[in-house]
Formats: sequence, structure tokens, C-alpha cells
Amino acid sequence: MRPLPTTSTAALTALLYITAGALGLVWTAVWFAYLWNDPPVTNMPYYWCAGLAASGFILLVIGLGLGRIGRSARSADVGEIVQTQVTPGIPGTGLQGTAVTTAVPVVPVAPAPPSVPAPAQTNPRQSAAAVAAETTTSTRKTI
Repeated sequence: MRPLPTTSTAALTALLYITAGALGLVWTAVWFAYLWNDPPVTNMPYYWCAGLAASGFILLVIGLGLGRIGRSARSADVGEIVQTQVTPGIPGTGLQGTAVTTAVPVVPVAPAPPSVPAPAQTNPRQSAAAVAAETTTSTRKTI
């Protein structure tokens, strides 16, 4: 059983990026603290430390961006319409207006069948094949 719902993989991807970025930043900070207390002979480890810190930060930012994109794409996955209701503030009182956003599920509607006019039957006991034959015959006569 999967720990997360399977409707969208954006949330799982964002979680992985955020986790990798945060862990990268934490362990880079630990390494920098070690380098600060025991300075190396050359400056090369500081460059590696700075590069790994920047990579961790970038992964964290990408994860946060993916989370936001995934939240806004969730309505497309589920089929919801997002409605926003705005309550204006009262002038002169300093009260701010509020906005409430709700997602309304969309129910798919089956398309209507194409309308084909039924041939007119003069005799209620007459079959559809006989009516079609008469229509074809009458069409040939007028041409």
C-alpha cells in the first residue's frame, strides 16, 4: 500500500525535493562547522561545501515550487472548479476585505445524441424498412 494518494505525483515529487534539499543543507552546515573548527590546508573543501549548500538550497526551492504547482493542478486532476468569494472591507473602519476560495467538484455530462429526424409514417402498422424504401423511391422519382 502506498503511503500517499495516487491522484497526483506532484506532491510526492515536491516532498522528495524538499527532503533532499533540507538534508543537503543540514549536512553541508555540519561539514562547514567541521571545516571552521579544523581548517584544511587548501581552500578547495570550502568550494565543495559552498557548491553543495547551493545545490541543497536549489533543491529546496524547486520542491517548494513544485508543491505550489501541484496544489494548483489538483483541481485539474480531480475535475474541480475553484470559486472565490470576496467580501469587501468597510471603508473608514480599517477592516480588511476577506476572500474565501472553495473547490466545487465538476460532474461530467454525457453529450447529447445527435438528433436525426424520424421519417413520417402514414400507416401505424407500416415498418421502418417500408418507410425507408418509400423515401428512397420517392427521392428517385423527384430527381
